[in-house]
Amino acid sequence: MLASGMASPVLSQGEQRNASWLWRVGYTERREVAAAAEAAATATEKWTEDLDYMLRLSVRNRQFDWAATAGDMARYVKATAHAGIDECPFKPSEVTAEMLRARWVQLDRESCEFYRSELDAS
Repeated sequence: MLASGMASPVLSQGEQRNASWLWRVGYTERREVAAAAEAAATATEKWTEDLDYMLRLSVRNRQFDWAATAGDMARYVKATAHAGIDECPFKPSEVTAEMLRARWVQLDRESCEFYRSELDAS
């Protein structure tokens, strides 16, 4: 007990294990997200305006269900490659939910920067 009568802020061993586990999980997830964002940033030149448009359309249509969006995008890539409409930089097997999430984050950041600059200019 503290002098004020409040319990000590010291964690029990179980609480320490839980806190340590939560920290490791959070740290690992942040590293994975950062790695995915970095991979998307290096792959930016692969994305075309059409792919970005289809990504936006599918994400909104699927309400941020990334697995379903990945399926949509893989079908789109396959269809454009089969029809010879566009030289698509991805193979359908290369489209993953993580890759799409990372690209979405990048597009969102770009649009936020655009709107911020528009607000600053006015």
